[in-house]
Amino acid sequence: MTTLTAVDPPGCGCTECITGQYVPLDHATPKNITALLNGQLSNHTGVELRITVVYALRADTSAGAALVESMRVEYEDLVWHLEPSDAASVAVTVLERAENHLSTGGPDDISRAMEGLPPSWGRAARRCL
Repeated sequence: MTTLTAVDPPGCGCTECITGQYVPLDHATPKNITALLNGQLSNHTGVELRITVVYALRADTSAGAALVESMRVEYEDLVWHLEPSDAASVAVTVLERAENHLSTGGPDDISRAMEGLPPSWGRAARRCL
């Protein structure tokens, strides 16, 4: 059996997609998207994905206690809903990458992506793992 290594653009029909080494974005499963976002699959999509994260905050707690409740990933009319445990792992991966870019003087768009996140967001996301 061929091992999946990448996600290709929507509608792709290349040899690798046909043999199962790659998967076209429009055929990707939520698990494929999770692997893509965590860096376990190469991103050959050439598109920008929109990621929406919903946090649950119980009464009488602060933002540091927020838990990742759900994650929605979209591209045009394609939508994937990630399982809460997968969403939490992706949230941690995104945060760690952003922190690494910021600590090494990465581009301004990384810092803009971090705006509005609670300071203890990383701890909250890690609690979901």
